[in-house]
Formats: sequence, structure tokens, C-alpha cells
Amino acid sequence: ERVGIDVTINPPLAAAGEIMRYTRGGGVLSFSLLEEGKGEILEVLVKENSAVAGKALRDTPFPQEALIGAVVRDGNITIPRGDTIIAPNDRVIVFMLPPAVKKIERLFG
Repeated sequence: ERVGIDVTINPPLAAAGEIMRYTRGGGVLSFSLLEEGKGEILEVLVKENSAVAGKALRDTPFPQEALIGAVVRDGNITIPRGDTIIAPNDRVIVFMLPPAVKKIERLFG
């Protein structure tokens, strides 16, 4: 008999994700660890007062250890380029290595 469950949950990883979302601030919508913490993926809601809001990516002091993989605006997903302007209320997917964490928190905080 099948019970209809097709997803497994790792409780320690799920708990770590919730803790990280809380400690990283209210703008973090989702969080994933890569290779046991060697990398991270964040989904961040861009706030009005964020350092990146209203600026083109090429004009932001983005750390080398991070990149924006996607921008979600009004239900549309785009792969950003240097001339992409990040707007308030955009959802931004950030891939980063641990040395970039504090810099990313400052940019989006």
C-alpha cells in the first residue's frame, strides 16, 4: 500500500534552515546549504532601503564569492546581467561561499 509520501525531510537540516532564516533577517525567504555548508543559496526579498535597491548590478559592490542567479519580479523570472536593475520587492536568488555571507547581509539588510 502506498501512502503518497514522495519527499524525505532531514530534521536537523530543516531546523538549521529555519534558524538561518531567522538570524539572517526578515528579508530571507528561503535558505539552502550546499555540500554541508561549503556554499549557500538564499532567496531574499529586496527591501526599499536595501543598498542594492534601484541600482544596476554592475554598480553594486557585489562580493566575488557570490552571484545572483535569478531575479523574480511580478511572477517573471530573469537571469540577471550587469545592467539588470534590482527593484524593491524583487526576490533575488543568491549563490555564495561562506566568505561572502556578511557582505551579502549588508547589501540586502
